[in-house]
Amino acid sequence: MPKTKRQSLRETKRNKLLNEYGYEVLASIHKLCEDNDITYWLYGGTLLGMIRDQGFIASDTDIDLGIWDTPENHTKLEGLLIEIGFVKLFDFCIGDNILEQRFERDGVGVDFWYFNKNKVEDYSYASGFNSDKDGLYVVEDRYKSSAFDNVKNLQVHNKKLSVPAEPEYILETFYGNWQVPITKTEGYTQFKNPNQVHRHDIRANRKHYAKSSIQITLQERIKDLIDGLLRKY
Repeated sequence: MPKTKRQSLRETKRNKLLNEYGYEVLASIHKLCEDNDITYWLYGGTLLGMIRDQGFIASDTDIDLGIWDTPENHTKLEGLLIEIGFVKLFDFCIGDNILEQRFERDGVGVDFWYFNKNKVEDYSYASGFNSDKDGLYVVEDRYKSSAFDNVKNLQVHNKKLSVPAEPEYILETFYGNWQVPITKTEGYTQFKNPNQVHRHDIRANRKHYAKSSIQITLQERIKDLIDGLLRKY
């Protein structure tokens, strides 16, 4: 579905704030996790950018992080993040079982993906969501069982961050030919993850707690309109 003008403006603003404050947000989360014995790792587009581009992908608008799905991590992480100025926006759940959480600080959205292991079929996975005519359902990103057993430090923009011990394997599994940059539009149309399993049999829900601080002002909308007219003529 095409984005509205307001949605496009909001994404542009998120991208600007990510590049302005994102590295400090990541550094504060790394220190928080390091000080409290919480293992986390860069995930998704954030991992791709830091490994391939040594920074955020040019079109990225938020941060993706992975963490093990344990009761202690759920309880500890949320309280610690709120203490250092984050606001929780939503939980993505199956019933009351949280699969993903979004927090925000300084206009930078951070998604925490909770990872589990399927010991019967021997794989590790994170659960996201998609929608069909009946609402939200679960989508599993699957990896080999040991994929996230170990993490290592990565230095980017003078910030120490945590990544999986085999980041290239994660990126190959998730993106395929991850070394070649493509546009965001191409990504939506071309990206096919063969290890992504669409679980239409598992329905999901999203619990909202607060609205994003990203708001588009009248001045910003007028400026965008003027810039568009100048580009046209």
